[in-house]
Amino acid sequence: MPARKSQKVAENDEKIQAAIDDMQNDEDLSIREAAKRHGVNRITLGRRLKGGKSIAESREQYQHLSIPQEKALIKWITRMAATGNPPKHEFIREVTERLRLYRIAQDDQITNTLSACAIGESWVQRFLHRHPELKTTMSITIDTPRIKETSKEAVNKWFNDLTELIRENQIATENIYNMDETGFSIGSIQGAYVVVNKDLQTKYQVQPGRQEWVTVLECICADGGKIPPLIILKGKIC
Repeated sequence: MPARKSQKVAENDEKIQAAIDDMQNDEDLSIREAAKRHGVNRITLGRRLKGGKSIAESREQYQHLSIPQEKALIKWITRMAATGNPPKHEFIREVTERLRLYRIAQDDQITNTLSACAIGESWVQRFLHRHPELKTTMSITIDTPRIKETSKEAVNKWFNDLTELIRENQIATENIYNMDETGFSIGSIQGAYVVVNKDLQTKYQVQPGRQEWVTVLECICADGGKIPPLIILKGKIC
C-alpha cells in the first residue's frame, strides 16, 4: 500500500531536520551536500535554515493540537505501551479532545472553525499517518507480574546461565527439553487493536492475573521431538 501524503510529508520533514542537525554539527558541510546526503530539496533546506516554517508548523493553527501537544501525545502513547497499557483509538480520541479544549481555552489565536469541531472518528488514523513511528497493532494480554519481571538484562542472564549449564554438564541435545504453559483464562481481557511505538517492539496489554485458567502444557525436545500436550482444568475438592 503506498504511503499517505501526510506520512510522506512527515518523513520529509524528519529528513530536513536531520540535514539541519548535520549542518549545525559540521560547519564545513554545505547546503548542497547536506541535501544530497538526506535526499531533500536544496532550496527547501535553505529556506528552513533561514527560519522558514515546516509544513507542520505552517498548518499548526488549523489543527486540533499544537505541535508541542502532538509531541506530548506521542510520548504518552509510548510510555503507556512500555508499561503494558497501550491505548486504543477511542482512548486516544478522548485524551486528544481534552487537549483540544485546553488549547482553545489558553490560545486566543485559534480559529473559530477549529473551536467548533470536536475530534472526529478518523482523527487518530490521520495522526498516525503524520507520525510513522507509531502504528496500530493487535494487543496480546499478559499478567501484570510477568511483565514487571521481564527486562533485557533478565532475559540475557537467563540465556547465559543456560548456555553455561549445558557446557559445564555436557548435556546432549536429545536430553534437552523445553516445557511451556499456555491456554486461556475465563474472564480475561481480550486482545484489541491498540497504538504502540514501532521502536518498542511490544504489544502486550496487562491484565490483573486473577482469572480462572484452562492450562495446556506443551513439551518439545531440542532435537525436534515432542510429547503429547497435557490439558489441566480447574479441580474440585469433594
